[in-house]
Amino acid sequence: MKVFGVLLLLLFGLACAIEDRSRGDRRNTKEILNENQKYANVYRKRKVECGQRQCAGSSSALDCVLRCVSEDCWISSHRDAILEEGEVDKREEKHKECFFAGLARESKEERDKLRERHKRSNSSSKTTWSGFFIIGAILLGQG
Repeated sequence: MKVFGVLLLLLFGLACAIEDRSRGDRRNTKEILNENQKYANVYRKRKVECGQRQCAGSSSALDCVLRCVSEDCWISSHRDAILEEGEVDKREEKHKECFFAGLARESKEERDKLRERHKRSNSSSKTTWSGFFIIGAILLGQG
């Protein structure tokens, strides 16, 4: 009977250890693509809102919209605002990259906060399980 109890405790402990294993930040390609699509949708939505609300009738509509979408990204993408004759304007693309990077940072910070909260809640459950194993070992030792 003792052997059965010890085996049961060991199997239960192994199951708990497998369940509590940390997963880290393992995101597959599909999740990353979905996240990028989400960023593109947010960017597009903000551009439309800004164009309709704040920049309607503006003489430099694109400039106004980009500034409205993200002031910080507008500043970084328009720092060197003077274009040479015939030069292709890549400022909108730089602005978009900056905006996406900002959303990615926010998203990572949220995932890190959730992971930390999850770790804290798991650490209390590990304490509970270790107490259970100690009590089980004492009971098996007495039997």
